[in-house]
Amino acid sequence: MNDPETRESVRAAWTAVLKAEPTSEEDNFFTAGGDSLGVVDLMERVEAALGIEFPLEAVFLDGRFGTVVAECSTRRAAASAGRS
Repeated sequence: MNDPETRESVRAAWTAVLKAEPTSEEDNFFTAGGDSLGVVDLMERVEAALGIEFPLEAVFLDGRFGTVVAECSTRRAAASAGRS
């Protein structure tokens, strides 16, 4: 369900906030050096890029790059369906 545009937007935001690109789906935001202020920065960047409500729970409950991308993709698809 992960679309390339969503994946790239999350990757770009993740890289900007953590100053390092995710190397796998399993990369964890907090293990990679992120903190709660970084989550806010990540949220703002992703919301601006994709026009969705960022899934905070995906970061705080799981934290993995792949999970964040999947949740953002799901929200983006739902938002697109709602506009149709």
